[in-house]
Amino acid sequence: MVGANDVGDLTWSIENMLNRVLEGSITMDAPRLNLIVEARDEIPTWVDAYEHGTYPDKSRLLSIIHRASAFSDEQDPLLKPEGVIAPTVADGAVTDAVAIAEQLIEEASGEAEQKSADNVVASWISETMDG
Repeated sequence: MVGANDVGDLTWSIENMLNRVLEGSITMDAPRLNLIVEARDEIPTWVDAYEHGTYPDKSRLLSIIHRASAFSDEQDPLLKPEGVIAPTVADGAVTDAVAIAEQLIEEASGEAEQKSADNVVASWISETMDG
């Protein structure tokens, strides 16, 4: 399963960070919102790679997982993500951002699972027709 576990690790790391926000051990802030956006942007690359049987470079994905883990453990870890621009966070936007992030993670996970099921069916049909 090319990349499926990697996408799972990515989504779990973001989910874990969001759970810490929801339980109140850390607060949502611009770096965390940026990380969620970065993760959201990375997922389609992996879903597409999975669909085509390719394996993209893991460095960006691993960086996101590492930062999500650090952001889960403490409010202000000593990290400086490269090229990240902090958004303006309005009142109530944190709750909305958490809900949106959870929805994006759920959709991406569901899409990856569907593509996996589609690939299994397509492989089985191909093998059945060839065999």
